[in-house]
Amino acid sequence: MKKNIINRVLTILIFVFLTISCSKNKENKKILFITTNVSELKNEPNGTYLIELAIPFKKFSENSLDIDIVSPKGGKIPIYHSGDTTSLVKSIIQNELFIDKTENSLKPLDIDPKEYIAVIIPGGYGQFWDTHKNKNLLHIISEIYDFGGIIGSIGHGTATLIDVKLKSGEFLVKNKTMTSFPSWNEKKYNETIRLW
Repeated sequence: MKKNIINRVLTILIFVFLTISCSKNKENKKILFITTNVSELKNEPNGTYLIELAIPFKKFSENSLDIDIVSPKGGKIPIYHSGDTTSLVKSIIQNELFIDKTENSLKPLDIDPKEYIAVIIPGGYGQFWDTHKNKNLLHIISEIYDFGGIIGSIGHGTATLIDVKLKSGEFLVKNKTMTSFPSWNEKKYNETIRLW
């Protein structure tokens, strides 16, 4: 009889523990996109590069992950692209969730790093001007990484990672191999801007 009661109590405790664990995992299925508020560079439209935001946004939302977008100032984020967009991208930018999130980005102080399992930093030249030096954004990236989160960047988004310091005092990028646009591409782009 005592053995049955002990088994039942243990079973209930295990069930409660698993329920709490699973619900915590569900709560932490959020992805944070870090975007820029810079809308113009050398009198040309700029901001976050559309395809680098739209495609991962769609993939994560299709997999039942909650998405937040944060920018240094919050509010509507500038988005730009060059050339024609695919029908896939056109469908994403008409999606209500995408519109809502890109028109109402959060400010860094609105973010609790413990809520996120990953950070995605899409590119756009604006990342060189405001996100990479925003101490609050750099702290958010550091915290999410220190909590075991995944950090990903696309294109020029890599620039935002350069000055991220971890709790240990080490730079996030120390002893890591990173990919980014090659120097020759940046020089070519800057020469093109000067010609305009």
